[in-house]
Amino acid sequence: MIKDSISIILAVHNQENFIENVVKGILENISKNVIDMFVIFADCNDNSENEFLFALAKYKKNDLFIVNLVYSKYNSKLIANNIGCQSSKNEYSLIVPDNIIIDESNFDERLLKSFESNESSTDPREGSTMVLVKNSELEDLSFEGIDLDE
Repeated sequence: MIKDSISIILAVHNQENFIENVVKGILENISKNVIDMFVIFADCNDNSENEFLFALAKYKKNDLFIVNLVYSKYNSKLIANNIGCQSSKNEYSLIVPDNIIIDESNFDERLLKSFESNESSTDPREGSTMVLVKNSELEDLSFEGIDLDE
């Protein structure tokens, strides 16, 4: 595991009209610490996936940056974010809500500095704020009757 390596976790539910700006904000403002991104389509029934792929082709600048598409039949940000965090092999996961447009260069570095200075919050896998979490410190969430590997 690379020190300070980050996975972006983006849970998407029916954001076809907004997702291009979200993706543009992420891809144009990440630092070299961000290794990959997990995009979890949480029970989408609109054109979010196609709009995401369009934006990815338009704004992705680094062919070494890996984007993983995951599909969940559950309309739950908590479940989707947990799937993303469990999938990450990096030191950190940065959970970005699907309705935030980022315009701060290297925003992940600021969040990493805040995290390292113990400015932490409660479990961020459900909510509407952008939060960095250390993967090794997350407890595995289990959901009775729900198979996260579907």
